[in-house]
Amino acid sequence: MLSAVRLVRTYLPGMIERRWGRVVSIASDSAIVTPAEMIHSRGLRARARR
Repeated sequence: MLSAVRLVRTYLPGMIERRWGRVVSIASDSAIVTPAEMIHSRGLRARARR
């Protein structure tokens, strides 16, 4: 989640200056409740957060 906040903070000044912009955040609950067939995905996400 913090990476999304950092990304918005990076681009927000330009959006304010142009008086236009959009932030689209796409997330999944599989980060919390991972289906058995996606267990490899959860492992990769955990590693990426380090």
